[in-house]
Amino acid sequence: MKLIYTALFFLFSFSLYADDLYVFTATWCPPCKELKRFMANNPEVFKDYEVSIIDIDDYPEIAKSYNVDKVPTSVILENGEVSRKYIGFSSGYKNWIEKKSNERLMYNTY
Repeated sequence: MKLIYTALFFLFSFSLYADDLYVFTATWCPPCKELKRFMANNPEVFKDYEVSIIDIDDYPEIAKSYNVDKVPTSVILENGEVSRKYIGFSSGYKNWIEKKSNERLMYNTY
């Protein structure tokens, strides 16, 4: 997992990885803290993704470009295009990530 430090790094990262998971958070957001803790404690769930954590207060232009107005919001990109969004953090989050990962594996094997 990496933390986005600059908008330039974000743009460079976007060009390198077509299938990514962008997690939009804020330091003042309690569910964001829970999500980050979940991510740190369950890295195997995210093994199929290049994960970027983006603070919306530090990079509002990036959040705006993905129409993110609530946090946490997770965005999965496939082939450089937004394929799914998940707003919030709940017990269904792990299932959502794993389902999307399994769909990618099935799609990529044919």
